[in-house]
Order: sequence, then structure tokens, then C-alpha cells
Amino acid sequence: MTRMLESEEAARRLGVKLPTLYAYVSRGLLVSHPSPDGRRSLFDLEDLEELSRRSRGARRTDARLATVTTAVTQLREDGPSYRGRRVVELARTAGFEDVAALLWDAEPLPPAQWQPAALPPSPALPSATRLQWAVVLCGARDPLRSDTRPAAVVQKARSLIASAVDALPVLGPRRAARGSAADRGAPLAARVARRYSTSPPQALVRAIDAALVLLADHELATSTLAVRLA
Repeated sequence: MTRMLESEEAARRLGVKLPTLYAYVSRGLLVSHPSPDGRRSLFDLEDLEELSRRSRGARRTDARLATVTTAVTQLREDGPSYRGRRVVELARTAGFEDVAALLWDAEPLPPAQWQPAALPPSPALPSATRLQWAVVLCGARDPLRSDTRPAAVVQKARSLIASAVDALPVLGPRRAARGSAADRGAPLAARVARRYSTSPPQALVRAIDAALVLLADHELATSTLAVRLA
């Protein structure tokens, strides 16, 4: 019968602190299992002993495993999760705006609150360059860009993302007015879809929304990890 240990005992068995234990989970080196009451994380004793053997077998293993601790993204056997919620399930049931609020630990706001900054028409450049242009201009034109209070940062993030969407080229039939009233109240996925078609099918909007959810967090990406370690 498999023996399960609580977090504190699991960390003691490995000879590490709790943040390091959670870092192992985030990097997929350990699997945490929810307790029957759903309030605690449990660890398989055999998994702990196997990780301990691997750590003793190579001097550099501990330095390699002790990576940045995160409370946001976790890699588990059933796939990645955002703050304990399965990403695949979120992609099926939640919109990008709500998932962003979950990642930011912020109050969810309706899509109508995601408004772009007052920027000039985007230049005739490739899409990737337009996104860079929008990011730079949003920062340059924001007199409160040094305000790092959490609520202010979240609001700036909403405006920045909406501005990036608004800067994308219109590839479908041209609309009469860029940034129409319909766009201002529409979810981000619908705004993206309208860059490709005046009346995008709902299936396209849902596919874009799911893709945005799946790509919403990149905390475990190599580039992000390298910057945080540096």
C-alpha cells in the first residue's frame, strides 16, 4: 500500500525547505496529490525516496533542482495548472479575461473594462513588430508608468493587452471604423477574430479564447526562468 506524507514531512525526508519542495513540484520532479479534504498536498513516499536517490547520485543535482519557486503554474501528471486549477479545463470553461484575473490574483472585470490606450493608428508593419510598437508606445505615453501598486499594474496590463490586439492588422474585409463600439465591449478573443473577419464564426472565437488561456502564463518558460535566476 502506498504511503502518503504531508508537505512538512516530505520536505524533512528530502532535507529541504518547503519552498524547495514546491519548486520540485513546479518543475515536474515531484507529483503532489490532494488530500481527501482537498486542503493539503500529499506526496508518495516512493517518489520521495527515488528523488532522494537521484539527488545523492549527482553532486550538481541539488543546484539544478532548486529553481525558482512559483505559486502560479504547476506541472502535474494531469497537465499544467494555474493556481491549482487545470489549464485544460479552464480553456474549456473560462474566458481569457477571467483566467488573467486568476493569474494576477485580481478581481475579474468584464471585457468592456479592457480598453486600449489612446494610440495613433498602427504603422503598416508585420504583426510581431506592431505588437512591439504598441508595447513601447503604451509605456511612453503613460505618465503613471512608474506606479507599481498591484491594482495599477493590473489595469495597465489590461490596457496593454487590449492595445496590442487593436494594433494587429485587419486581414479580413475592412471595417468602416477601427476600434468600433462592438469591439470595445467584446471579449479579447472576439476582437482578435475580427482582425481576420468582419463576422467571425463562434467556433473561431472559442478556439482563439482557448489558445489565449493555454498560453496565458509562461512563468516556467526557459527565457523567464533565466531572467529570474539572473
